[in-house]
Amino acid sequence: MVLMQWLRRCNAAIGTQHISTALRSPGHAPNTAELHVVWPGFGTCFFWQAGVMSRLSEEFRMAQVPTVGSSGGGLVAILGACEVPPVEAVRLAFRLCREAGVYDRPLGLLGIWRSLVHRWLDELLPADAAARCANVGIVVTEVPSLQPLKLAGWRCRSDLMSAALASAHIPLLLDGTFATRCRDRLVVDGNLHYAWLRRPQSLVPPGPSLVFDPRDDPDLQRALRGFGACVRCMDDRRALGLVELGRRHYDMLVARGAIDRRLLSAHYGRARPSASAPQRRDVVGA
Repeated sequence: MVLMQWLRRCNAAIGTQHISTALRSPGHAPNTAELHVVWPGFGTCFFWQAGVMSRLSEEFRMAQVPTVGSSGGGLVAILGACEVPPVEAVRLAFRLCREAGVYDRPLGLLGIWRSLVHRWLDELLPADAAARCANVGIVVTEVPSLQPLKLAGWRCRSDLMSAALASAHIPLLLDGTFATRCRDRLVVDGNLHYAWLRRPQSLVPPGPSLVFDPRDDPDLQRALRGFGACVRCMDDRRALGLVELGRRHYDMLVARGAIDRRLLSAHYGRARPSASAPQRRDVVGA
């Protein structure tokens, strides 16, 4: 109750207008400015963002790209830097859900989500994940101040995974606890300010940024209305359908000129021809 009262006071102070952060064109920024790719988290829209990331990964080495993410968006940033194919991530996620009996449990993922995500990351991430994610920042929300905090400079793979889990820690939902501890700080989900309080500056760095916000894709919104955004309402096929929508959204933005490949190449300097795009790994059967 106290938390909800605090949220209402903050929203009243800043208004309730929607902040559009779809894709801020970096074309008007100085060429010396560092371009960031930003991934705000929105639950199962993770799959859509994974599709966008897969298209970026086909053209750029995402480990070299300055990236910021929160909640599920932080997971996308990490998987992209580690070049984990989205098909592999999706099929493993739903296999783990089936093995844990999520579809049969009255409370579904409630209380066991954190352990499943930890196992999921542990199976997907390479041993050198911390080094690959040197350019990835993860945003969490400190408790009790409820201020956003960006974490980076990963000491090891475990440190990176801890931050990813902390950034996605929805109070009470993941493991029954209100908050979790990360780097000696008590924190909760990192998307609080961006999504709930409509404060994009909590996640989007100063300067030119590409912000992949699922709310800016009308095709995705129609798809979610069709079967909902709950994991228990989804399966591998539907999740992979959202991945494909993300890939199409990226292509649409390029076709409309919202994303300039030449500009991205100038910033990142790691564009690679399609022939050398990362090969998909063998995928564990569903």
